[in-house]
Amino acid sequence: MRSTLTELCNKFKIRPDIIKIDVDGNEVEVLESGTEILQEARFVVIELRDSTSAKVDRLMRDLGKRRIFIEYTCSKGFGRLLRPRVKPSDFMVMYL
Repeated sequence: MRSTLTELCNKFKIRPDIIKIDVDGNEVEVLESGTEILQEARFVVIELRDSTSAKVDRLMRDLGKRRIFIEYTCSKGFGRLLRPRVKPSDFMVMYL
C-alpha cells in the first residue's frame, strides 16, 4: 500500500523539521505528494539523479526552498569527507 508524504505525516501526527528522501528516481512523485509538509520543513535532503534534478529544483523553488550541495559520502569508517557523488548516477542535495 502506498501513502503520500502528507498522509504519513497526518497519520503519525508529525510535522518534521528535517526530511531525507531517497526514492531511486521517484523524487518528483514524492515531492508532489507532500508540498505542504515540505514547505514547513526547515531542511530537505534528497538523493537525486541527473534525470530528475531539474524538475526537483523547479518544485523546490516553487516551495521557496534554495539548493545547497552536500559534498560527502560515507566511507567504511565514520563518514570521511570524500566527494560529491554517492553513486555514479546520484548526488545528495540539501534545500533550505
